[in-house]
Parts: sequence; structure tokens; C-alpha cells
Amino acid sequence: MKSTTAHQLTLSAPHSFSETSGLKSVLLALPEGSFDDERMCDYFGYYRVIDLSAARAELEKLAEAYSVAGVQVYILNNLVREGQCDLSALPNVLFPRDVAGVLGKRIFIGSQPYSSRAPEFEIMAQVLEDLFGRDQLVVPNFDDPLMTGEFGDFVCVKDRTLLVNIGHRTSLRFAQMILASLFEYGFESVAFVQLPRELRYAHLDLACNVSPSGGGLLLSRIFKSLVLREYLSDGRRTFIPLERWAERHGLTLEFITDSEQEQGLVNYVFINRDEIITGTPHPRLAELACSAGVKLHTVPLDEVFAAGGRVRCATLVLEREE
Repeated sequence: MKSTTAHQLTLSAPHSFSETSGLKSVLLALPEGSFDDERMCDYFGYYRVIDLSAARAELEKLAEAYSVAGVQVYILNNLVREGQCDLSALPNVLFPRDVAGVLGKRIFIGSQPYSSRAPEFEIMAQVLEDLFGRDQLVVPNFDDPLMTGEFGDFVCVKDRTLLVNIGHRTSLRFAQMILASLFEYGFESVAFVQLPRELRYAHLDLACNVSPSGGGLLLSRIFKSLVLREYLSDGRRTFIPLERWAERHGLTLEFITDSEQEQGLVNYVFINRDEIITGTPHPRLAELACSAGVKLHTVPLDEVFAAGGRVRCATLVLEREE
């Protein structure tokens, strides 16, 4: 497996303007210790008590699948500075995409100041600073109780076009804080949407992704009733219905049922335009991929799913091709 163990190794620059351009490097995290507290399961939003050793084994297979596909894999556990943190005290470390996101030409660090996950954000900031350098990071005020943000709420729906959910995990304050940086580092359009503040819509990427069919989005039916607020790099901003926003950007819309969404239909990662990596594939995803000539790489993540996340949640994309 092409995994990296030396945190002194530095990368040239983060880069990701699209969900579908060639994937060059990712970061995964492997859970440590044990977890058998049902009350904490409720707190984290787990579906049940999970076996962390089984979840770790699943994520190791995911790392191997990325490596076989030619993607450089970094493992968070190998990059934490000695003495910085005991990762066994952080059972929810399975999902690094929550904690940070590469958007355009910078790495943005999220924040959950007063949750049990707060240490993850500061640890991730240090690890990514070691990999890329401090000047490549945009870091929030970790002490601001209203500055909450997670990067499952950010989807690059088209090159240099970003959709952001202001909802269960990401606050308007956080999104507005990074808005100027998104434009400074390469985005042309950023649209805010507000999904219901319910656990099934905890992140945007549980309800929306770029379609394997090309040129459009797969998204939950809840979007049909929503109005977006779009910000453009030239300073304009406007409220716009979803369908008109999609038409403006040349996007087709394919809606999925509530059942399909809850079964994880849209939570997958593009290796490139012609390859996708996913967990146990939903039949509709398999059908769409087959029709579009897209190859599916499957890595069952049943134990990881019990913790509330899937392939995309477990994958922090660091670099994609231009």
C-alpha cells in the first residue's frame, strides 16, 4: 500500500476544484482503542455500539483500494506528532472529511469548539501544517462557540462551483468566515442551501453528489422546495430557486427517494471521471455507473456505516489533478 509514515514529508500544494478530476492523494484515519458506551453512541449519532477493531480493518481495506487505484494514501495515525494526542481517546476519528477540506488551493480547517470532537480539529490542523506548511491553511477561531463547520457540508458541484449546507453541523458564521478565502483561492460561485436540521441531513454529502452520468447532480427530493443564496466572485449575490441555479450552471438534476438517500446512494468518491469508489453499492448507483461506463470499486464498510458515515466521510481528499 502506498501509505506514508513520515510526517516530515511535505506536499507541494493542496488542490481540489472538482469532485471528478483525477485523485492524487487522500488522508484516512484509523480508530484506536475500544468503544462500548451506549450513551456516547447516542451523543455521536451512531446507530449502535461499534466494533472499532472491525471498523479499523474496513478502513485499512479502503486505504488499500485507493492505493491499488494509484492514489497516494496518508494515514493520520502515522502523522500525529509524538506526545501530541492519544488517538484512542478520540473514537470518532474515523471521519477526517468532517474535520478539514481542501477547497480550491487551500486547506480549510473546521471547528466544533465545545464538543468531544474539538481536539480532532486542532490535531488535524497541526498534521496538515506539517504536510503542506502553515501558509496553505485557513484556520478558524477554535474558541468561538458559533464557529462550527464540517466539510461533509461542502460539495464541488462543478469546476470552481461550490454548494454549501448551512445546517446541522455548519453554521452561517463559519461559512461566511471562509467565503472571501474561497473566492481568493479560485472559486467563482458559492451557493448556500439550508437542509433540515435532522441527523439524516447531518451533512450535505449524505443528500447530494455529482452524478456518475456526468453533467449533473444526484440529490434528495428535499432540495425541490429549497431556495439557494448564491455568491459570485464579482461581488454579486442573489436568492435563486434550485432549478434556475442548476440551469445557470448547466447542471441536470436527478432526484433520489428518501429510502435511497438513507441507504447511502450518493456517498461515494470519484477516483477520476471514469472510476468511483464506494461501499456496498446501491442498485441505482450500480445502474447509473454501468449506463455511463463508470467502473465501481467497492469496499464494504458496514461497521463504519454504523458510526454514521461512509466512504466519502472517511476520505479527506488532499490533491486532485488540474
